[in-house]
Amino acid sequence: MRIKRLASLCNSLAVILAISAAIPVSAALVTVQESKPLVARTGAWQTWNDRLHIKKGMESRQLVLTFTNGADGRKPMTGIHVQLARKPFAEFKDFSGTTLSRDLRGTVQSGDIPITVQGYGPSGARLVWKLAAETILVSGVTPNPFKPTDKVVVHGMNFSDNAKGVVVTIGGKPAKVISVKNNEIQLTPPTNLTGGKNDLVVAANSMTSAPFKVMLKGAATLNDIDHLATAPQHPVVIAGTGFSKVLSENVVKFGTHTGRVTRASDTRLTVIVPNMVFPTRVDIAVYVRGMKADGNLDLHVDQRVIPKGEFLLRPVETHGPSLPHPRSI
Repeated sequence: MRIKRLASLCNSLAVILAISAAIPVSAALVTVQESKPLVARTGAWQTWNDRLHIKKGMESRQLVLTFTNGADGRKPMTGIHVQLARKPFAEFKDFSGTTLSRDLRGTVQSGDIPITVQGYGPSGARLVWKLAAETILVSGVTPNPFKPTDKVVVHGMNFSDNAKGVVVTIGGKPAKVISVKNNEIQLTPPTNLTGGKNDLVVAANSMTSAPFKVMLKGAATLNDIDHLATAPQHPVVIAGTGFSKVLSENVVKFGTHTGRVTRASDTRLTVIVPNMVFPTRVDIAVYVRGMKADGNLDLHVDQRVIPKGEFLLRPVETHGPSLPHPRSI
């Protein structure tokens, strides 16, 4: 008797090992669809019809359909027939204990696939099925933090072997994908990206990764401007760090007006003040490769030309007619 029990146990173990070997283990399976509980009535076969919703691209990923007989601690069914795409798929004898799992990758196409379950058993016996798909995992990003001009490498698993269907966003803005492997994506950061912490998300084949925190190194910084006041069409020099030597990659805004950059280095921008109604005080914003520089500068636009170091004479508020502005000598 003991020998028979041992043989039976070994046979059960062999079945479990065979099923486990047939389905590669993935650390990135996520449930994408789940049936409602299929509940039997005493003395009668019942039929439940449903559809598997396979999104485009999902069929090329690991796609595991798992049945649990006796779900939620209820009694198991004693008779089961399953059809998938109107073809025989599984029987009660195929279950290992109370579960049956099969990888559908390579056997189904995208779209809605009919699934029919027939069950028989004691009243209240319960069966459920779940469809789990291989999702995308981001494990790291190098460099992190990165600069706007860096080539960034995203590490992980289950991306794709085809760059055409891969979209990477940082801070909700699409990055430029250079190359793609199943475990690596090379890209350049998007423009107009806000400095500091941002969420990086990878999407491919109808699956989307969880957000991965990345850090964009501080944008250019504004330190000083060489004038307190000057007239339109006069040049000013803005000092800072992280500017581009390419003139067109630096945009300088005087309020809502855009100045013309005539010279540029890493630390200096020479800019022609644009035409505007004056006298007025304007805030200065600098964008380098689409990213706003840190820091605050302003300029008083007037006929006066006052280099830094001189006192800025501001208009005196009056209740009568406006007084003329003092003029520098």
